Amino acid sequence: MRNPKAQTMKDEYKTKEGLIAELVRLRQRIINLESSVSEHAHTEENLMNLNKQLQTLIDTSPVIICRSDLKTRVTYVNKKFEEVTGYTSEEVLGRSWVRLGMLSKDGVKLLIKRMLEKLKGKPPEPMEIKIKRKDGQYIWVTGVGEIIREQGKPVGFQIVAQDITERRRLQEGYRLIAENSADIIYKLKIKDEHFDYVSPSVERMLGYTEIEALSLQSKDVLTAESYEKQKYEMFKDIKSGIFMRTLELDAVHKDGHIIPIELHARIIHNENGEPTEIVGIVRDITERKKIQEQIITQERLASIGELTAGIAHEVSNPLTTVIGYTDLLLKQDTSDETKKDLEAIDRSAKRAANILDRLLAFAGQRSRERDYVDINHIIEIALEFRSHSLLSSNVEVIKQFDNNLPEIIADGGQLQDVFLNLIANAEYSMREGHGRGRLKITTKRTDGNIYISFDDDGAGISKENINKIFEPFFTTKPVGKGTGLGLSICRRIITEHDGRIYAESDFGRGATFIIELPIHKQW
Repeated sequence: MRNPKAQTMKDEYKTKEGLIAELVRLRQRIINLESSVSEHAHTEENLMNLNKQLQTLIDTSPVIICRSDLKTRVTYVNKKFEEVTGYTSEEVLGRSWVRLGMLSKDGVKLLIKRMLEKLKGKPPEPMEIKIKRKDGQYIWVTGVGEIIREQGKPVGFQIVAQDITERRRLQEGYRLIAENSADIIYKLKIKDEHFDYVSPSVERMLGYTEIEALSLQSKDVLTAESYEKQKYEMFKDIKSGIFMRTLELDAVHKDGHIIPIELHARIIHNENGEPTEIVGIVRDITERKKIQEQIITQERLASIGELTAGIAHEVSNPLTTVIGYTDLLLKQDTSDETKKDLEAIDRSAKRAANILDRLLAFAGQRSRERDYVDINHIIEIALEFRSHSLLSSNVEVIKQFDNNLPEIIADGGQLQDVFLNLIANAEYSMREGHGRGRLKITTKRTDGNIYISFDDDGAGISKENINKIFEPFFTTKPVGKGTGLGLSICRRIITEHDGRIYAESDFGRGATFIIELPIHKQW
């Protein structure tokens, strides 16, 4: 039989044991709870420290940060905002950035548009906005807008922006340079050779508008030879790794005429090292080419002068002998017919000697002699020398001379050469044009000058040539018919006499050469 007392003690022990165990469990829970509370407190402290650090970073951030509620009322701005805009946080907090007057209407529309796009879930897009500072000055910023959410619901906006005023100023400077540069600044895509950018100077140089140029390829604005040269050099550069190149090429103007250009090109590569674009500058070198040609011409003229001087010296010796013996023969008793022949020889020989003197003067070997001369008389002599040739060419000469012209100080021999050249040129033009002609020579006094004109009804001079005819070595005559030196020498002689010579022409209906020589004060 079981002992009831013993059973009761046993039950009590078990109960105590259970209580102790429960107490242990409770103690452990308390310890765990205390630990959890401690950790939580520590976490809260860490979070508070992190929040403080984050806020410090935001406050001192080098970018502009501005937050607002959904009604665009400003809830926070950082120090950079105050620094850039000139407004303090107290002046903007609680006020709508729409009504602050900092943004233009377009700026407000753009900002609202971006925020609405964000609310619809679209990714943020950078935007550039013009902002008016408190002091009235304008600045440019670029930035993105973000939606501020709490428990998944949008409660406001945050704009993070950067001041790009200096960059915009530089861009504007570059734009002004590009738009006002005499050179063409361009960017060309290597893949299809289309222009990606062309500066406005393309219209001044090549006649194309910017829009027209962007639809062109490089082959459309270069001669075939220049295009092939450009392609070859660029392909060679790409293969060899050369990034920059300068080429002299020929461009084609919109109206078809050729322009010599200097092309500076730089090859641009993408992040994979593949050549994708060519950027560079195109410069019109027409004037440089003219100067180079003038230098070459001057060198050739110097060589011709030396050659002329040598020939003139060699010819003058036998010519002196001819003149001397002719003078001796004229002093002897001869028949009238023989005397007439000897006088003709004497005149021709002395004229040849005079020409040699002028050649030596041209070569700088003789001083030029000037005296009072009668222009009408010099023209008459020139016509006499060309009379036989004019007659055989069926050229009628009409003289309208002012017989009251004053004499002027000049080198008569040089002026005679000028008149002979103009008469010969007019005769050639009329004879080659229609086998006959009419040459009208006029002299008169006008405004302190003597005006002389040679008007023919020959073939005339084209518009593209009329400004070139006085250039050395330029000639429209076939090879062997002219050297291109005649008119250039004429211009130099007239210029040395303080005068001017020029031409007027209606192509196909003849030409007029006009000379104006100054009358000296005593007249």
